[in-house]
Amino acid sequence: MTGATRQRFARRENNGLLLAGVGFLALFVVVTMVIVAHPGPNGLDRWGFDTLGYSPKSPTWTHITTFGSLIFLVAGSLAVGVVAGLSQDWWRAAACAGGPYVAVALAQWVIKPEIGRYYEQVLTYPSGSVTVVAALAAAAVVAVPGVLRWPVGFFGLVAIALESLAVVALRWHYPSDALGGALLGIGTVLVVVGVLGLLRFTLIQKDQVDRPDVSRPVVTTSLLNDDSFHGARR
Repeated sequence: MTGATRQRFARRENNGLLLAGVGFLALFVVVTMVIVAHPGPNGLDRWGFDTLGYSPKSPTWTHITTFGSLIFLVAGSLAVGVVAGLSQDWWRAAACAGGPYVAVALAQWVIKPEIGRYYEQVLTYPSGSVTVVAALAAAAVVAVPGVLRWPVGFFGLVAIALESLAVVALRWHYPSDALGGALLGIGTVLVVVGVLGLLRFTLIQKDQVDRPDVSRPVVTTSLLNDDSFHGARR
């Protein structure tokens, strides 16, 4: 595969990731609009609470929520950044390592205070724990080589589902809080990867335009090298 072919393939993949990220964020906006219109428990929340029993002291669910903690965010983002860096694509490595932090910052410091949805006097939408797990899962899928993306994506979905069940069973969040966190985490990371990838290709194209093509022979038009001039002197 030539360098130009690799660049076209990488650009096509980057555009696909960006489009997928926009799609996830669009779904997040739809869920958010529903919650803004009806902040209380909706049909999904009531069904989830009825289906999943209240287990406030369950050690299993409590241990699972560790995956949505700050320690796991730091360790996980570092790990996916290193894995992505093995391909020497430093732009993607930076996106995979930094994207989860962007998602969590949006959830905790922007969206939660703005939406103002409470459960037991605590801001709950979207779930920060689920946002962490979903963002790291999306970053892991992007970071690994293509052949590993399906199995990594499968385990990522399992992790997101378990984290969502845990926060609902412990009654930390409504089910719709968990859904919002999953959509926000995945969508934000994919958009960050897509935007940085787009910036990277833009800079590459600019560099190729600005850099002279030294592979082409230089044709001189100097009068001193003109045979007709020397013939005239003779």
